[in-house]
Parts: sequence; structure tokens; C-alpha cells
Amino acid sequence: MAAPVLRSVSEFEAQQLSHTSWSLAPRACEHRPLIAALSAASLNLMPAQFEPRNISSLLWSFAKLTCAAVPLLDALGCEACERMETFSMHEVATTAWALAKLAFRDSTFWASMSCRSIRNSST
Repeated sequence: MAAPVLRSVSEFEAQQLSHTSWSLAPRACEHRPLIAALSAASLNLMPAQFEPRNISSLLWSFAKLTCAAVPLLDALGCEACERMETFSMHEVATTAWALAKLAFRDSTFWASMSCRSIRNSST
């Protein structure tokens, strides 16, 4: 099953990358070459093609797989921080859970996340 995906993953768009990684996570499919290919392809598209739902979905997937692809994690965390205001509360919660599970330690991200949550809870 992974071979056809591995051959074409470099041509995937952001939504295909997030959907593919999402589909692996509940099955605990830890196919390391496929995960590495998804991570590399995602980095190549960052940040232009990623919507908040793609960012939160990719992070959730990698957290469920307990796979801290550090360059991708850093890129997604930074992108989430910069675009936090465009995230729905579901995307905020998913992103926060995933990055906490992956032990993401960027204080700027967590401050942005806190501010976004506080602003939303007061409205």
C-alpha cells in the first residue's frame, strides 16, 4: 500500500499530505519511510499552501504516531504561531494538544496560543 504513495508523495498538495498522514495515525501505521516522505513534502510546501486545518491535522497525525519530525514540527509550530488568529477554536485545541504531546517548547507559540484562547473565551 505504501509503495504507490511513496512514489507520488512529492507531488501532493497540502490537503493530500494532511489527509494521508491523518489516515495513518489511527492505525498506528509507523511506516518510517512514508512518514519521512510526508514530512519532507510538507516542508517543501510550507507555508504557502497550508491552511490552518492542514496544519492542525498534520500536527495531530504526527502526535498520534508519536513521531516528532523536528524540522516539520518547528515549521508547523512557527506557522501556527504567525497565523493563530485565523485558526478556529477546534484547530487551536487540536494544535495545542498535538504540540504539547510532542513536547514543543517554543514560548512564543504558547504565549500566542494563550492570548488567542483568552480572547476567544471573553467574547
